[in-house]
This record gives sequence, structure tokens and C-alpha cells, in this order.
Amino acid sequence: MLCRFWSLFFLGFVMLPCVAALSQSQLDNLASSMSISLKVVQNLRYDGNNHTVRLTINNMGQDDIPGSDWRLYFHNMYLVAPGVFPSSKTLDLNDEKIRLGMVQGDLYYLEPITGFVPIKPADMREYYIVSQWASISRTDFMPQWYLTSDGADPRIVETTASLDLENVEQFDDVRTWKRNTGDRYNPFTAQQRMRRLGTENSKEAVRLVLPTPKHIDVHSDKPKLTLDETWTIYTEQPVFESTALYLKENTNFDITQSKPDNKCIVLKTMTDTGVHGSYQLETDAVNTLIYLSSNDVDGMFYASQSLRSLLDGYSSKDIPTMKIDDEPRYQYRGMYIDVARNFHTVEDIKRLMKVMAMYKMNKLHLHLSDDEGWRVEIAGLPELTQIGGNRCHDLQENKCVIPQFGSGPFMNSSGSGFYTESQYKDILSFANEHHIHVIPEFDMPGHAHAAIVSMEARYRKYNETGNKPEAERYRLVDPDDESVYMSVQQWLDNAINPCINSTYAFIEKVIDGMVELHKDVQPLDIYHFGGDEVAHGVWELSPTCENFLIRNPQYNVTKGIKTYFLERVSKLVADRGLNLAGWEDGFTDGKSDPISIDKLANNVTYTHAWNNIWEWGSGKHSYQLANAGYKVILAQATNVYFDHPQEPDPEERGLYWATRFTDTMKVLKFLPDKLYDNIFEERSGKRLTKHDVCGDNMEKCDELKKPDNIIGIQGELWSETVRTSENVDYMIFPRLLALAERAWYKAEFEDAADDTREDSFRQEWKAFANTLGQRELLRLDNVGVKYRVPPPGGRVNADNSVELSPIYPGLGIQTSNDGGQTWPDLLDRLIWQDGKTLHARTVSAKGDRYSRPVQIHKDEPVSWTDQHDVDYIADNLDVFVSVIDNLEKDDGYMRLNMVFRNTGTVTIPVGTWRLYQYSLYGLREEVVQCGLQVRHVNGGLFYVTPDPKSFKPIPPGGKLTCTIYNKYWLVSRTDNMPNWYVTSFGMTPKVIGSTTGEDLSYVGAFRTQEQWRRTKDDKYDPYANWLRYDMYTKFDSPQRQPYKVVPTPLSVTSSTSSKMKFITANWKVVDSSDFPFEAKYISESLEIEKTSTAPTNKAIVFENGRTSESHPEAYMLHIDAPKQKILIKANTASGAFYGVQTLISLIEGNNGELIETVIIDKPRYDYRGIMIDTARNFKPVKWILKMIDAMSMYKLNKLHFHLTDDEGWRIEIPSIPELTEVGSQRCHSDYDGDCVIPQLGSGPDNTTSGTGFYTVDEYKSILKYANDRHIEVIPEIETPGHATAAMVAMEYRDSKIEQLKKYGVQDLPESYRLMKSMNKNVVTSPQKWTNNAIDPCLNTSYSFVSKVIDDLIKIHKDVQTLKVIHIGGDEVPEGAWADSQACFDAGKEPITHELQRDFVARVGQIVADKGLNLAVWDDGVYANDQPYPREDYTSENST
Repeated sequence: MLCRFWSLFFLGFVMLPCVAALSQSQLDNLASSMSISLKVVQNLRYDGNNHTVRLTINNMGQDDIPGSDWRLYFHNMYLVAPGVFPSSKTLDLNDEKIRLGMVQGDLYYLEPITGFVPIKPADMREYYIVSQWASISRTDFMPQWYLTSDGADPRIVETTASLDLENVEQFDDVRTWKRNTGDRYNPFTAQQRMRRLGTENSKEAVRLVLPTPKHIDVHSDKPKLTLDETWTIYTEQPVFESTALYLKENTNFDITQSKPDNKCIVLKTMTDTGVHGSYQLETDAVNTLIYLSSNDVDGMFYASQSLRSLLDGYSSKDIPTMKIDDEPRYQYRGMYIDVARNFHTVEDIKRLMKVMAMYKMNKLHLHLSDDEGWRVEIAGLPELTQIGGNRCHDLQENKCVIPQFGSGPFMNSSGSGFYTESQYKDILSFANEHHIHVIPEFDMPGHAHAAIVSMEARYRKYNETGNKPEAERYRLVDPDDESVYMSVQQWLDNAINPCINSTYAFIEKVIDGMVELHKDVQPLDIYHFGGDEVAHGVWELSPTCENFLIRNPQYNVTKGIKTYFLERVSKLVADRGLNLAGWEDGFTDGKSDPISIDKLANNVTYTHAWNNIWEWGSGKHSYQLANAGYKVILAQATNVYFDHPQEPDPEERGLYWATRFTDTMKVLKFLPDKLYDNIFEERSGKRLTKHDVCGDNMEKCDELKKPDNIIGIQGELWSETVRTSENVDYMIFPRLLALAERAWYKAEFEDAADDTREDSFRQEWKAFANTLGQRELLRLDNVGVKYRVPPPGGRVNADNSVELSPIYPGLGIQTSNDGGQTWPDLLDRLIWQDGKTLHARTVSAKGDRYSRPVQIHKDEPVSWTDQHDVDYIADNLDVFVSVIDNLEKDDGYMRLNMVFRNTGTVTIPVGTWRLYQYSLYGLREEVVQCGLQVRHVNGGLFYVTPDPKSFKPIPPGGKLTCTIYNKYWLVSRTDNMPNWYVTSFGMTPKVIGSTTGEDLSYVGAFRTQEQWRRTKDDKYDPYANWLRYDMYTKFDSPQRQPYKVVPTPLSVTSSTSSKMKFITANWKVVDSSDFPFEAKYISESLEIEKTSTAPTNKAIVFENGRTSESHPEAYMLHIDAPKQKILIKANTASGAFYGVQTLISLIEGNNGELIETVIIDKPRYDYRGIMIDTARNFKPVKWILKMIDAMSMYKLNKLHFHLTDDEGWRIEIPSIPELTEVGSQRCHSDYDGDCVIPQLGSGPDNTTSGTGFYTVDEYKSILKYANDRHIEVIPEIETPGHATAAMVAMEYRDSKIEQLKKYGVQDLPESYRLMKSMNKNVVTSPQKWTNNAIDPCLNTSYSFVSKVIDDLIKIHKDVQTLKVIHIGGDEVPEGAWADSQACFDAGKEPITHELQRDFVARVGQIVADKGLNLAVWDDGVYANDQPYPREDYTSENST
């Protein structure tokens, strides 16, 4: 049963369906038995604009998965069914009998609709779902899909419960790990990882302290210190007592109240002045004292952290005499963490702050609200955490926010949670202890769905009691707003309304609540309002905003209402003595220009500049904002977004919208003082330079005029894919240590010249990586941080020794050659073992955790060629082909010389690129001497590709010369084909520019007999000019013969003594009821007026009557010159038409001068035909009509229309649409069901003569045109051989039918399977096609032929009745059906000519039964030097 109810849903009423219920036990059983797996099928087909995912539902239970009454909810970060959603909220897939529905955010559902067939136990169903953009990472998918049924509690599908996403299948080819064809990234090989990150093992932590101090003097020749438990801590000033306590807790040294003479750590005021946070550390080994000095408590705390680093690094023993003078580079050294998308516990935050403190970071930016959650209690607004702080299955959102990011249907996951007042104060207290300033953020006006639903619940609560004023006090929406929009994260209602005063009452309440929470712990001084990513279209249809703009026209501009919102919030914040912070787009006017800071009421306004995507032109925003007076924190998405993966690998967690990956090296390499020097690549990985972005004179990039307004750096961890404590640590560490290094210390490489900076940085990386591996990672282990352990790099050397790098020297490595069953430590030299598969993994510093394992290949896998390389090769590879020798053959193959010249400026590398070419006779498959592999695809299509072991890259200006072997001979320029093309798997193919054009200019001249003769027996040479002259002049050349007609008539009687001039303007054609078309035809052809009454002279008259010849096509033409009359006599229209053609020929051939003539004519043969092949290369309708005109001029009457062949199917068969949907197209595609492969120079695109077909209407127009001209069209449907196009199309049709069967569809299209092969052998046709013959042992083959003929009969009907059908029958290769499973099952011997005889006989019966005659090529009815018996066929004729 289907019921419907109405629910109040924010801004209006939404009708929600519910279905008849499964019982709770049934739903529980369904959740445990429904197995769900997901596989990205492709990203590249739509070039990254969309991607396709295969969803497989497998029934692992004992009961059917029912056909109704359940709904499966799932999460998708990318818009499903773009173009349908969100304008429609449901999409019915009628074949699959399922409905896709969009809730909002990333929540979708799938449910069966009428006709859905239950899935039986052990059966499975596949569904293909298209979503926006690309998906290249396992963590793009979300866990905890769940099932609902009316009245039952939701249940998580067990196979999706794991947060490790084991139900997501491997990303195993380039179509799944590249975002688009221009994506230059592939997963790192071990060799790539080693080249990028591997560094020399220094055997020690190179940096004594991290972050690196500004100045450090170490005296290794002086005495050293060793500390033991007898040491104490003494504080000269009480202000430093908190640091003394911190040191006591972290070193176990006692605090003393009196200063001892030795074995003491002394905390004192620094005599030198310095910036805030500066300090000194000095060790006195002679007196066994350590001095920590600073002028402020923060500096003293940082001094204690440097001391801790020394104690840990030296294990408190043999610490050298040293002095450190240090100060921070930036006063703002921050880390941002998003606790709204997925909640992170107090313990997670404390652990983060503990490590931040270790590395002298001082700002914690807490993202406390977003669409998906509100995470801190606000006094007086309990709904914010009661509802907004939880996620669960409640589509009306009365008790929680709807599930997002795999949070599941219950309030027990990372989707739910918040900080109570006491917990938040505990965080603040812990922050104080660690000298960290907490900056709370509440994102608005966008990203506010959680706040909106919370306040709507509050509204309903008070409204139901009649307390309207209280209900509306903090309401955040205009109830009459009908604006339609969608945010970046697919929310449809996530913007609070700036035009209602209750919005500001709410914000004021929140600010006051936070002020109160911070008071007496860490007084609030900065309020972060978010301000980012406000969707286009918000508030456009809000009546309240319309009225506001009438009253305040100054805001009636792009983003004007958002500016008003900012001004109001700024004043609320300033009135409380606070400064304002926000994301950069919160302070822009909609045109990327900063809003004037004078409009804001705060003393200081901070902005986090994040959008520096270079190719977007947004990298200048930081400087624009700084120049406008904002205090800018660099939060650059390309370098310090820690929610991005740490390698370009599908198994690495994270998003990748800003950059494909950000590893620790990339963070360390960041140049905060020189932002434009960080321009290295586009998001795709394509090389990018400062010149590309900024122009010749930096005119496109704003200069930084107020450098003091760049106040720091902040790393960001957005939490869409980060659910657990382990996830948090994995994503932040050890990248945070590199961030801390750059925020505190300016390295030498930063000021190095452009040409030496890279070398200088490699030294920086060596020192940093060794410091991490030799000391810092163990320190992280000791405080419980589960940092990312990087996979090792590796390579196999020429001596077969295996060299492995843990990336951070000092970490251990384990290897496995038994598929991961055992993992011994790598202690000794490792030697490569052929026949074994080697995997390696890195071991954490403590030895209890491991990296993901990676395979070590002896030879590095070839890098996948991307679109950039494909395009370059197509544009810059000059191809030249010449014949070496046709006469001296090697096993029947002659030699070709192919030269490939690189005319560009970039080396053509080894790669996966393939250069496709055509050969009429076939190339020999082999690896040739120049390092190219020659391979056959099918038909005449071949390709060459670099051999990884022997190919040498082609440098700019260089060339590659290859000897290629071609079957038989190549003696003509047109034995070659144009439009060679290059591509790589998944890429868009592109024609090699040097091979375009029908002139085939890339082919060399044929100058010698070896080049132009086919064999040694060939006696033909090209005609010499003298020979050609002699040949055509050895007979007397008669003068032009006037009044000659072609074809020559049977009888011509003429007299040149009687002549007349035929002037068209003076003549008329008399209408003929017997021959109306012929009268019209000559009238139009000669532009003569028609008349119904015959004039006395100057008239062309038709007469229906017998001539002296009895043939039905006979005619008599009498040109009566004295009387100036012309008579055309015939007893059939065709005879009359031929008389017209003869007359036109005489008039046009003699410039209108006619003589007294009587012509009596009839044809020699009844069949006078031309065969036109439109299958190999398609001929458009206009071309065919011109050909028919030419045929009619010369009295030809049969058009043998070759409509199908291996290379194409050219006639629409309405009953079998796949024949033209697939079979009429030729293209290069990596996807089934697109087309037939390129042939005969058609190139990779379906825009050439390789593609095309005649629609029913077009074909009828050809029939009509031919019929009017008395030409019979004989369509040829080539069978059983030459049928590749049909077989490809029917194979695709069968795949669709099989898919429909899986969906349980009962009314299936008819299968026309044309081959049932056992795949035991491959037989090639003369044109090199493999398995191109329709199987004569399959009944479906004959059903196919019969259906095609039926449709042709229908098409011909009422235009030109079909009389003869030509079925081809030629060139069936011997052994074509040797591996036919159908023939084997039928017990038939696979003797080719006997099976072909059976096929033609059976088709002949089909043809006869339909009242048609049969036509075939001679070898279709001929074998063993004799024709098949005539008795095989029942139709009247077989040809």
C-alpha cells in the first residue's frame, strides 16, 4: 500500500511518500543479507565533468530481497544525476525499476518501484549511477548506508558499516584514478616515491630542535651535560611558574624554591629585548646549569619546548654546550580543525594542542558549526546542540540533522556530538596551559543548515504554545522565501536570511554565549563568522529582502545583501570589544575585490586567505586583502589544506579539489614571503610558471604593498572524510611539523636564487626528513599520535640489489614476498628474486604501526601518457613513410621505412601512448629495432607503442627511424591511409597532423622498381610520358563525331542536310498522361515550358505505343527537323525516359544543333548496374543522388547498394536500432557500445566518412529518386562474412538484454546473437578482421536476417517494391566457424564451405518465403571449383 502525508519542512510543505512496512525482523534480515559493493567505472568518458559508479547489490541471505517496501539511503558528495537533480527530487530508472531520490546535502536514496523483480538468494543486480565531477579516491565514498521501512527502526547495511570502506572496489585503471584527460597524476611507483622523497640517511637528527631556531651555536669541543633525576627547576620570576610546572610534569624534575649551584634548569628574564615569543636557551656544562630566558610567558614556554626536544633527542645524555637565540617568524602560527562535518572529541583536541605546543604553534581555529552540525552549547539556545548537535534518520529534522558523510541513521557516530559548556571550558583551560589561543568559528550566512533546523524546531515549540514572539525571536529564515539555490555541498536551504532582525538577535545571543564561556578562562578577543561559499541565488525570492532592498537601494548590487550582513555582524562583534575574523570570501564584494575595511567597525579584521588556485587567477587574493588593510593569515589551499591526500593515490584519504596531493615536503617547501614563487603546477599537474600566471611584467599579480599585514600561516583540516581519532592524526601528522617549521623559521632556501633554490631545498629536506625519522616521530609516538607512516620508496639496481627508502631515514622497513603473509624486518642487503612478487612497508618509529604496503617492481611501470602528451605528439610528430623494397620479401612481408621526427620543443617520452595507423594488407606484429612494438587491433587498424625496455625518447629535433614489415606489397600512394592518430588508454585521441589530407603527403615517392613493382614477376612499370603519348596517339585520331550518343543506340538514321537550332525558349513539352514524370523531367532538365496542347511546331511530344523493337525498355526518337517537332515513342515509362536521356544528350552534346534523326533503341542486357559501396566509406544522400543521375544519363537500371560490411552498417533498421546506433559509427573508444573501430583512414572521430547511415526517410528519398529514373535499388546486407559491424552492434544489444534480465525485466527485446564462440582460435579475413562471420549454427542468425529483410520490405513498400535482396556471401575465411560453440553443440563439422552452403540455402528459403529473389556474390554459392546445386534455392534467381 502507498500512503502520503504532509509535513511542515522549513519553508513550506513537502509531500513525502511512505511505503507499506517490512517488519523489524525482515528489515534486520535485509540489512544483514544485502551486500553492497561500489566500483568507479570511469571518470574520463565525460572528461571529468561526470563519472559513473557501478553499484552492485548481492543477496547473501536465504530470502528474496523484496520488490517493494524498503528504501536504501546512501551518501554521495557529488551531485547525482546532474541535469535532473536538484530541479527534480526523484529520477525513475524504468529499465532497472528503481527510483533515485535526493534529500539534500549528500543524502540520497534508492528504492524499488512497480515492476522491480525481487532479487533471489545468491543473485545480484548492477546499477550504474552517474554523478557530477570525478571520483578517484576510496574516501570519496561514504560508509553506513542504511535501510528503512515504514514503522521499523532503520538498519545499517552490514557490508557498508566499516569505516575503512572495504566495499569499495579497487581503482585499477587510468579511467578510475584520473580526474580528466588532462590529469597528469598517476599513483606513485616505488621509484617515483624514492626520486621525490628519498634522501640520504644522516644517522642522526640533523636539527637539534624543531622548529629550527633562528640562531644556534653548538660547541662540540666543550664539555657535555647529562641530566638525571637529581636535577631541579628554579624560577627567578613568579610569572614563569606555569612553565616550571609544565616542565615538571613533562620531565619529572622537581621544582626548587631556592636556586641551587648546579644541576638546575633556571627560568629567568631575558636581558635582550625581542619580539613576543622570543627566548634564549643556554647550556653550561661546566656548572651543570641550563638557562631558559624570555621576556614573556609565551617565550619561556617555547624555551621549555626546545629544552624538551634536546632532552628527547639526546635521551638527557651528553648534551653539547650550546646557546640558542630564537624568535618566531610569525605571531600567528595556527591549525584549523573542522568538528562540524564530523565531530572530534575533547581528547582529540587536547592531543592536537599538546603537539601544537611541542612545535610552538599558538592558534587553534575551531570550526564549531556548519550545515552538518552545531558543536558547542550556547546558553538559552538548547536546540542548537539537542538538534543541531546530532545527526540521525529524521527527514523532518525535528530531533536531529539528517545523516551526512556516512554518519548513519543513529546518534552514535562521528556525525553526532558537541562540547558541553564544561567541556569547552576544559579545552580552553588546556589551551591556556599550552599557550594556545582558541578562535571559535560559527559559519554564516551560508553553511548554516544545522543552525536553521535547530531554530525552526525552536520556532515550532513556542508556536505550538501560542508564544509567537518567542517563537520568532531567533528565527533564521523568511518563511515566504521561495528562492531556489544549491550550495557547493548540495544543500538547498543552508543560508540564514540577513534581511530579518531575528537573525542578528540569534548572532548576538551566540556571541554573548561565547563571551561568557571564555570569560575567566581565556577571554574571547576574536569572533570568526565564517562567511564563505554563500550559494548563488540565495534570498532572490525573499519578500523580506525585496522590501529591504527597496528601503536600502545601496545594497541592490551583486552580493550586496551579504555585504550588509557583514556590516551588521561587524558592529555586533565590535560592540563587545572583539575583533572579527572570517574566510576571505566573507570579505569580498562578489567580484573578488575586498570590501572596504572602512565599512567594518572592528579595530582589527582578520581573514584566512585560502583560495589561491593559480589557474583560477585567485592566487593574488592574499595580497589584495593585505593591501586593503586586513590582517591576513595564509591558509593556502594548494599547500596547507591537510584534508587533501598525501599522495596522488586512490587509497590515500582526502579531497583533491585544490591540488591532487599535499605531502610533508610540499608543506615544507611553501614560501610564505613569496607567494608567487609557489607557482609550480595547475591542479591537473600541468607545469605552470610565474610567467604563465602573472604575465611578462607581473601585471596580472598584485604586488604586496603592506607586508606587515601578512601575520601568519594556518593549516586546515576539513573533516568530510575524517571520522576517527586515527583519521585526525593520519591527516595532520607529520605535515603539521613542516607547517610549524615554516611558521616559525625562515630557511635559507627561501632566499636562494631561482636557479639554485631547488638544490638548496633538497638539503633542507634532507635535514628535516632525517630529523623526523631519527627523533620527532618517536616523540609523536610517545604522546599517542598515530601519524601517517609513509610507504617506502624503492628501486632495483643493475646488480639486482633492492634499494628501499623509508622516506624518513631512521624508520624501519619490512618486506614480503609471500603476498603479505609474513613481514620480516629488512636488516641485510636485499637481492631481487625473479618469479617472486616483492612488497614493502615502512614501520613506525615505535615499531607498532605500518604504512600501507606497496609493490616493488624490478622495472618501473611505464608512466601513463596523459592528454597533454597525446596532444603534443599529434601536433609535433612528423611522420614520413617510404617503401624500401617490395621484391625481397621476408615470409611474404615487404619492408617499409617509417621516420618519426619530433618538430616540437619537448622530448617525446616512453609512455603508454599508441600511434594508430592503417594497413590494407597487414603489418607484422613484433618489436622492431627502433624500440616500437607493432600490434594489430582488428581489420586494417594497427598501432605502434614504445617498448619499455628498448624505446629511446625522441628529443626535440630528433628522429626515430624504423623498419616495419608490411604484408604483400605497397606500390601505390593510396595503399596508405590518412588520419593516423595517437592516444593512450582513457585519453581523447587526436589525429597526427602530418598525416591529414587526401594527398597523403607523408608518403614518399616511388622511384625504383623495388618500390613500384609488387613482386619479381610483376612486369608493370609506371608509364613514361613518351609511352603514354604513343599509346594514345598510335591510332589515327578521328575528329569529333557529332550527334554521337552514349551508350550507342541500336539503330540511328540521320541526315545532316536537314538541320534545326533547338532554342529552349521557343520550344514546349506537351504534357503526357502516360509519361508524366518523363515530361516533367525533360521540361526541368532543359528549362522548357510545358503545355497541355500540342503546338504545330517546336514541340516535344510523347506517344505511348510499340516501337519496332518489342523490348519493354525500347524507344523510338524522331527528330523531325523540317517540321521542327520531336517525337518520343515507347510503350513503357522506362523506354520513354531513355528516349528523353538520348534527346538531352544530343541537344547538350551539339550545342542545340539537331539534324533529322530517327533512333530506334533497346538495351543489350536487362541488368545494367553499378555497385556502390557505402559501408567502407559512407556516401551522403546528395552524393548518391548525383550518382543516380549519372546512371540514368547512361541508361543504367540497377543500383546494387552495398549497405553493410565489416566497417559499417548504413541503413536504419527500425526494429534493431543498435545497427545504426553502434554499427554506423566508426571511432576510437575505450567503451563498449560506442562504435566500430577506425578503418581505412577514418580517424578516431565519428565525424568523417567512416560514420553515417541513411535514415528511413533518407533511404526512401533515394528509392523515390531512383524509381523515378527507372533504377531498381538492390540493397546488399553482407552475410555471413564481412559482418563485423553487425556483430559488434548485436553484441552490444545482447549486453543490454543481459542487463535487463538481471533487472528482472520480463518483456525483453529479441536477441539477435550472431556468434557463439569457444574462443579457441582466431581466424582473419582477407581484410584482417577476426571472427567477422555470422554463425550459421545459431537460429538467432536467421532471425536477424529475417528481421532485417522484413524492415527493408516495409521501407521499400509504396516507394519501390523490394524484389531482390543481396546477401553478399563473399570472402568467408577458411576456418571461420572452427570454434563455434553452436556448431559444436549441434554436432556439425566446422567445414567452412559446407556451413556456408547451409547458411545461404537457409537464407534463400527465408527470402523465397517473403516473395523475394536472392542475390549473392559468386563465392557465396561456389566451392571446390563448382557452384552449389541450383536446387539449394527456392527463389527464382540466385546470382
